Amino acid sequence: MLRKITFILLIYFFNACASKQVKSFSIWKEPVTGMEFILIPKGSFLMGNHEHNDKESSPELAHRVRISRDFWLARFEVSRKQWQLIMGNIELHPEKPSPFHNANPQYPIVSVSCFDVQEFLNKLNDLSDSCHFRLPSEAEWEYACRAGTTTPFSCGINLSDSLANFNWISYCM
Repeated sequence: MLRKITFILLIYFFNACASKQVKSFSIWKEPVTGMEFILIPKGSFLMGNHEHNDKESSPELAHRVRISRDFWLARFEVSRKQWQLIMGNIELHPEKPSPFHNANPQYPIVSVSCFDVQEFLNKLNDLSDSCHFRLPSEAEWEYACRAGTTTPFSCGINLSDSLANFNWISYCM
C-alpha cells in the first residue's frame, strides 16, 4: 500500500559555484515553479523526546544534533499549480482521487505517494542547472520546525489543537 503524503516540503542545496552568489538572501524563488525557499542557518538543537528522557520509557532519548550546513526549505507546501507545472494535470490515483483535483490551483497538492514525490523531485532536478532538490531529513525538518527555540515545540512546552492541526483530545488519551 502506498503511503499518502498530504504536503511536500523540499529543501534546496546550492552547488559550490552558486552558493556565494545567492546565500546572502534569506529567500530564494525557484524560476520554473515559483516556489519560495527560506534559508535555514546551520546550528544544533536537542532532538527527540523531551518529556520521557529515561532509558526505560523512550527509545528516542533527547540528544544533541548538529546541522552542519545551511539549507533551503520551501516556505509553503507545493501547490497544485506548481505540481502541475512539473507533473501535468493527470489524476495520479483515480482509485482514490484528490478532493481538490479541480479546485483552487493554490491549494496544496494532496493524495500523492512517496513514489510520486520522488518522480516530481527527479523531474524538477532535471530542469535545474545549479541546484538539487530533495526532501528534508528528519533532523533538518525538526530543526526548522523548532524555529530556534529550546522547547519541545516552537510555540512552547505545550501543543493544543488551536496551534496545530490535530485532535488534541485523541492525542492526549
